[in-house]
Amino acid sequence: YNAICYDMLSGCYWAFSRREGRIYRLDEFLTEVDHIELQPRQTRSIVDIDYSYKQKGLLLCLPASVGIMSADGVIMDNMQVGQGIKTACEFHGLPFWCNHYSWQQPAIISCRPEGGEAEDTACLQSTHAPLGMCPVYRPDGGSGLMLLAHKNATYPCLVEYHYVETTDFNPGYMPCTTSCTVMSIQPNAGVRGALQGWGGTE
Repeated sequence: YNAICYDMLSGCYWAFSRREGRIYRLDEFLTEVDHIELQPRQTRSIVDIDYSYKQKGLLLCLPASVGIMSADGVIMDNMQVGQGIKTACEFHGLPFWCNHYSWQQPAIISCRPEGGEAEDTACLQSTHAPLGMCPVYRPDGGSGLMLLAHKNATYPCLVEYHYVETTDFNPGYMPCTTSCTVMSIQPNAGVRGALQGWGGTE
């Protein structure tokens, strides 16, 4: 499989196979029980998948867009968000994605607030190339994003990214309920001070 995600509502996994041109539904034992047949163009384009609990469908990460596909293979939404998308996930009901063009440029984490336009939220250090991303919801009420990244083109590492609420907080973003820290990530100046507590190690 080229990408896999977990569907907590149905208690199953969804796995994308570029070679087979299908998205498989897997049971808890990772046995293939059903599949969605993809068009050749979709098969070539899909980079990553996640399950959207808000849309109750699959979030498809494509090189230049983020789409939603129903469980029977119907495209319900397709948002054009620029080139170089490497991974995407749903976080607090919002689509998040990570763009990365080259090792000379930092990877940008972006999201689209509900009813708004896509906005950059932060950027990884230029030494980190994103491989995957997923939400993290903590027992203490905190939440954030965990990214699997390739550091210095030599070894993988985990990078943690959290929101922090401030007085000039953009209402389109979802804050943590506790004080947050970020590991190996640099803020994007365009977030209007909504992120703080940078530093640490992966």
